[in-house]
Amino acid sequence: MLSYRHIFHAGNHADVLKHSTLTVLLEHFNAKNKPYTLIDTHAGAGRYNLNDERAQKTGEAGNGINRLLDAPYQPEGIKQYTDFIRKCLRSGFYPGSPEIERSLMSASDCLILCELHNTEIDVLRQNMNFPPVTDQKTCKVQIHHRDGFEALYALTPPPVKRGMVFTDPSYEDTAEYTQTADAFASVHTRWPAAVLTLWYPLLAHRSIECGTMKQKITAAVKSSAVPCGILDVQLLVNTEDSHTETVSAEAAKNNPPRLYGSGMLIVNFPWKTDEKLKAVLPYLAQTLGTDNHGSWSVKIL
Repeated sequence: MLSYRHIFHAGNHADVLKHSTLTVLLEHFNAKNKPYTLIDTHAGAGRYNLNDERAQKTGEAGNGINRLLDAPYQPEGIKQYTDFIRKCLRSGFYPGSPEIERSLMSASDCLILCELHNTEIDVLRQNMNFPPVTDQKTCKVQIHHRDGFEALYALTPPPVKRGMVFTDPSYEDTAEYTQTADAFASVHTRWPAAVLTLWYPLLAHRSIECGTMKQKITAAVKSSAVPCGILDVQLLVNTEDSHTETVSAEAAKNNPPRLYGSGMLIVNFPWKTDEKLKAVLPYLAQTLGTDNHGSWSVKIL
């Protein structure tokens, strides 16, 4: 299915978790003067306009990134992320993961962006032609109009084996949960040095599929020739029963399925990533939570 367009959800609480975690991981890779490869499997458009009528229709940025930026202070652990977002907004756009990645990566690094949507790929190519907001020389960027999971099978391991996979599927189809688990298990076997980063939604009506996906990935990694640590991070902005969840096909237009939170599963997580996220997640839960229902967790599996 290719109906998903991220512009409707740009800047929501899931983006805040996803992109702040991405920033922490990029900081780790940038701490050493060694090149690395980053594969973003579901790149989207790269840049978004939060004043676009599609973003305004849902208004999700108001309870996400805008609420975070309007907060009276940001702790040091989240400040690089918010400073970067402000810089982008002053330049007239809100950044998706490709913009964050290429802006923070160095000229010696390689960024591989995959997008299957026929419209989004054209917008992505156009947006990646704009100069990044940072002053440093941009990294090498490859853009592929192809399925992100197929690209993982085809492109790994890359020539530069230090690196990361960043994956955030739309999960429109329940089959994506199985496809994601299979892809991560396979990539870890072929590219065990990589940090594999997966965003997943917390939806009450998809709890079984999501739990099964994480269990399959964990079991495959732990039983592999190169087992490693797995970090499971969650940010909840409401309680699990805060929305009446239905499958998309049955949802009324005024009551669609909604996220009460989301998570990041990080295979082969870098040293101290758990500590860094524990330092910022309480703040994010307090700032973005609805009616004091924000909560968080960081678990090593």
